Amino acid sequence: MERLFQTLQDRLVKAMRLAGISDMEAASAFLPAYLEQHNARFAVLPEDPEDAHLPYAGEAAQLARICALHHTRKLSKDLVLSFQGQRYILQTGGQPRYALRGETLSRRAHRARARRGSLAAQGVRCSKALAGTRG
Repeated sequence: MERLFQTLQDRLVKAMRLAGISDMEAASAFLPAYLEQHNARFAVLPEDPEDAHLPYAGEAAQLARICALHHTRKLSKDLVLSFQGQRYILQTGGQPRYALRGETLSRRAHRARARRGSLAAQGVRCSKALAGTRG
């Protein structure tokens, strides 16, 4: 698929320029005929026409965890971390704070759901930091 996009980015732009296309409406009208011509020239039939994909047999939650974006951040001395331009303060709920300094936070970002954070084996919750908080 990446090869197709790279090829289209190179050839399609040049073909549109040669055809004198300079607006979205003309480009939208040009694209179906161009793709048909492109596919006729470059398409290759597979050796085995049978679909080799297998259905996923695991649980939906496990698949969501696998497909999520995984980010790791290190905690500052005052238990603050930065993620996508936001700063978060970890709430320890009365647990000792000193041992958590410098720990690594693992954060999963799911497309369809809100982002969730979890500190491995610590069960620590986090909240957004107030403006002016150092960390």
